[in-house]
Amino acid sequence: DERLPNLATDHVNAQRLVQGLTAMGFEVDPTETNLVYFKVSLDCPLDADTIVAAAEAVGVRFLCVGEGRMRMVTHHQVSAEGVERTLEVIKA
Repeated sequence: DERLPNLATDHVNAQRLVQGLTAMGFEVDPTETNLVYFKVSLDCPLDADTIVAAAEAVGVRFLCVGEGRMRMVTHHQVSAEGVERTLEVIKA
């Protein structure tokens, strides 16, 4: 299967998302996989639905999973450049 050899890269990309989101002030769950769960901090003026909708409007897709939590998934179609673009979009 072409995806499994890239699983280590997926985990590295997930850790980069964790680092970037944490640096922006999001509350990020620790992860050892390719799944990244996070939520807005109490002092953030935007809610999760607004953040997800704004990102999707410019081609960055991730989900609200309830109670202000969001989920991102890295996989074989997500490059390191895509991770950096995602962080730039969210920061904006």
